[in-house]
Parts: sequence; C-alpha cells; structure tokens
Amino acid sequence: MRLNQKPTSNIIIGTARCDFARIATCIFVVAYATGNFLADSAIGQEESITLEIPLIRKIEIRDPGIDTPKITEEPVTLFLNSEGYELREPKGTRFYSAASKTLVSLDHDKNEHTKMSMHALVWFLNSEIVHRHAMCHALETAGIEAAESENCTRFELESTLSHIHPQASKIFDDEETKIEHSLTNGVHRWSHKDKEYVSVTLSPYALDAKQQASFRRFLTHQCQIHPEIRLKIIETGSIPAAFSFLNREGLRESTTTYTLEGRVSQCAQIRFAPPENYTAEVRVPRVETILANLQQTTIPSKEALLEESRTKVNAAVKANQTEVAVLEAQRYFAITDSDAGLRELLKLAGGMGDKEVRRMVYGLGSINEVKSAKKTLEAKKQKIAYILDYFLADLAMAQHRTDEPVLDNLFQCLEHDPLIVGAYVDLWRIYLKEWDPYTAWRCLDAAKKISPHHTTLLHATKMERAIELENPDFF
Repeated sequence: MRLNQKPTSNIIIGTARCDFARIATCIFVVAYATGNFLADSAIGQEESITLEIPLIRKIEIRDPGIDTPKITEEPVTLFLNSEGYELREPKGTRFYSAASKTLVSLDHDKNEHTKMSMHALVWFLNSEIVHRHAMCHALETAGIEAAESENCTRFELESTLSHIHPQASKIFDDEETKIEHSLTNGVHRWSHKDKEYVSVTLSPYALDAKQQASFRRFLTHQCQIHPEIRLKIIETGSIPAAFSFLNREGLRESTTTYTLEGRVSQCAQIRFAPPENYTAEVRVPRVETILANLQQTTIPSKEALLEESRTKVNAAVKANQTEVAVLEAQRYFAITDSDAGLRELLKLAGGMGDKEVRRMVYGLGSINEVKSAKKTLEAKKQKIAYILDYFLADLAMAQHRTDEPVLDNLFQCLEHDPLIVGAYVDLWRIYLKEWDPYTAWRCLDAAKKISPHHTTLLHATKMERAIELENPDFF
C-alpha cells in the first residue's frame, strides 16, 4: 500500500522495490563458508566499518485461493554500520540513515527515489493501528467474524505494523499479549496461542552496540516481527544465521525466511544518499513544482530579508500605496515570525495610529475583507496581492470552511513566492488529514529549511519529539 492512499485492510509494510549502484569492493574477514563459522567472532568493532551480510530470502505465500503455496527465493544483501543500514535486493535497494532519520527507496527503472521521514511513517502506523482496531470493532458489532478475515488481536496488529502503540492498553481494552518462548537444538522459537510466529538460529558473529541499533532498525522497518520478540533477538547481540517470521493478511498467510549465505565481509563506509541522477517521486505535481522552485531559490537571512522589506515598504509609502506597504510587512512576518520586525515595518508604513494601516491589518482577519483587498490589488496589478491567497487559505482552515479552495490558494501563493513558511505548514496539516504523510513531511521539511525557528513549526517539532520518544525502535 502506498502511504498516500487511504488505509485498507491489506497493508504490507516495507515492500518497495528499487535498485542502487554497487559500493566499494569488500575485504573478507574472519569467516568460513556457510554453516562453518568461527566461534564467538566479533567483527566490525570500529565505527568506520560497514558489514556486508549476504542473505537468501525465501517467501512462502499460502492462500485459500491457490492450490499450492507460492514460493519465491532470491539473494539479498544487508549492509550495517554505526549510522544505518542498506538492504540491497535484485530489484531494488532501501536504506536508512540515523543522521537524517529518513528511509529511502530507490526505483532504478524510473531513476526515482522516495525519501520517507521516519516521523511520517510512524505517524501513519499510529493512525493505521487505531483505524484497524476500530474497523475490527465495527465488523464485530455488525455480526461479522472479523478475526477470521482481519488482523484484530493486539498481537497480530502489533506484529503487522511493527510496533506497540503508545496507548495500546487503552485502545485494546487492556488485552494482554502472551508470547511463549522455547529453545530447542539451538533454535529460538516464539509462539502466540500455540502458533509459532518467529524462529531464530544464531550465528557466532557478534555486533557492537551501534551495529545492533542499526540491525534493530532494519528488523523494525523491514520485518513484521512483534516488538517484544524483536527486542529478544537484538539482546542476543549476534547476527542470526537464519530467522523467519509469519504474517497474516486477511485469509492469506506468508512466511519470510532470511538465511545467512556465504561469507560476512567488511567494507568502506556507505554513503547513505541517492545517486545524483535520481529524482524525487512525484505524488502531488504542484507540490513538487513548488519544492523544485524553492531548491533554486536563495533563502535570505532574517537581516537581509528585513532590509529588503524596509526598502519595499518605503517605496510603497512613497507611492501612496498603504495596502502594499502593509502586505510587504506581513510577508516578512510570514517568513520570519519576527514580531519586532513586523512592528518596525508597520511603523514605516504609518503605524497602527494610521487609519488605513489599521484597517488593512485588522482586515486580514476577515475572509470577506481579504477577498475585497485581493480584488482591488489585482485590479491595480500589484504583485504582492498573491500573499492574500495564503491569508484566505489560513482563515478558511481556522474557520473550517469547506466552501473555500484552500489547496488552490496555498498553491497559488507558493507558486508566486516559495518562501511563505505558514503556507507549507498549512499544507502539512492538510496532507496529514488526507492520509499522505509523505507529502506532508516534505512540506514540513521545506518550512524548516526556510525558517527553522518559526513559531508555527513548534507544534510540528513537539509532535516529532513525542513520536521519537514513544517509538524509539524506529529511530
């Protein structure tokens, strides 16, 4: 399921397919052929070292609609270091950098990349687990046996979506998750309600603490394993020689198995970045056009912007254009959120004691007044009229006006001026409501790039911090 779609009951996390160029040639270290490892080998203890872990991935899908299980088997390679991981597959590559807190997928055929903020992904998962649980309750209320066709138990939902919801005890009505563990012939097995969900055979290869953190992120992002079981795997401190996990989506079950194959090696540090010729995946064309324009726009310092605004306000006053002077002051405020700068610029425009200045400033709080001012300024062919599109959109959102073209107004404003921070924040809010966290956080990142300390970003920053604290496995 793409993250810009409405939630459904058939989501499989982490199945993007893409490709990536080969990195530096590796030097083989203490390792034997598969199945004959050197006991208690500790590898990759230096931060600069990247481990190359060759794996065979086998996926077996069982569905009542097919007579025999569908089995696929292919080689994949996992790269681990202290900063992140990279999963290289025959048809693509995914990688995560702890520095950027971003999960990147590359599409080699299209030369496109998708950069998903981890905050966006976790927000989606938090929302989806609440949605799925509510849907199960609705089905049961309607007399439909939801448990037979949907993942409804706390264990299944938390396994499918890779995490324990921060308020799970409230959402799941204090439903307990009892997980049983056994160790037989060196194989760790974890079961729930007498059904085995995860099995792990350990290898002698030890990971240091930072590499364990990256391996934990790989398991969290790419494998549907219950968080409590995932923690137990990480606590072993070793690379599994083999591990498998069972997942159910509706009536279909799948078992994914990763088996260590060949030799483990050390490489030069990986550069976690897409190739330069890869472009961002386009989901909302007008947003991508605006972000491309921003990329080509020089972002002035607050001081330089203030000086530029002084010049424009003084020119408007000299031309007896009070409305223009006030809007130039408001543009500066919309970008910087500086009260002191706004007061200075309004004073240059005539001050709040001036009737026209006061009328224009207060008029920005009324949709009808803003529309009237916009019509007047456009008739006079004043370029600054575009800023009123932002005020129209912002007011309509605050007043929950569904009859106003909010998105179109925000787009028109940013297409004229890609520096209006408040417009990006409004887009962030809109796309979260539309269940498109990918686009939402792209807009938020743009706002931060322009003015990282803007007050309107405080709510978003607080939200991101809460997400990191409540979901540490993802970061």
